[in-house]
Amino acid sequence: MPGNWEEVITIYEKYFESAHSVPINQLGDAALHFAISYGQDLIVEKLVKIICDKNKEVLKLENKKKKNTPLHMAASMGTLNMCICIAKADPSLGIARNEDGETPLFLAALHGESEIFLQLHCICRCKLNDSYYRKNSGETILQCAIKRECWDLAYKILRLHEELANSVDEEGIGPLHLLAEKPSAFRSGCYLGWWNSIICYWIIATINIWIIQ
Repeated sequence: MPGNWEEVITIYEKYFESAHSVPINQLGDAALHFAISYGQDLIVEKLVKIICDKNKEVLKLENKKKKNTPLHMAASMGTLNMCICIAKADPSLGIARNEDGETPLFLAALHGESEIFLQLHCICRCKLNDSYYRKNSGETILQCAIKRECWDLAYKILRLHEELANSVDEEGIGPLHLLAEKPSAFRSGCYLGWWNSIICYWIIATINIWIIQ
């Protein structure tokens, strides 16, 4: 808690079997979760190396609050380096689901972390299945990107998964419904700049084509 990270590394390595799962706070975060939430890139790398040497299954350890793995936390509140480090150690973590059915890639989209999403997709691609882009409520990564008005990310997601253009959540809300609520997505709305305007036009056109099909 006081930030004596080098001491954490020493204890973690010496008493790994008992230390790796010790909850640090009321959320049930273990040492690796905690290091991620405090932005300790170097410490995260050291902890991941120890885990890989001792027992790689520890990377799947979930906290108590939302059943998030370390990669879930890194994708939503960590750095790109953390995400790459953890994902490379175990690409199967890309399809790990928390209690809401969110994967690390879903959380990256939810928080508008375009670069993290793309890097995780690249690293975890061989392990991904269709479940990674949809949570329990039916909401998809495309809907997340549109809600946050991350047009560049929405464009890249559609290039990866055009079938999401016609997807709806459990309330029947689809991408076009969300776009209709975003004045900035249309020419009559606020000024986006030429690049974002092109992206928005392409997104709307692609979704309409899929719905017609």
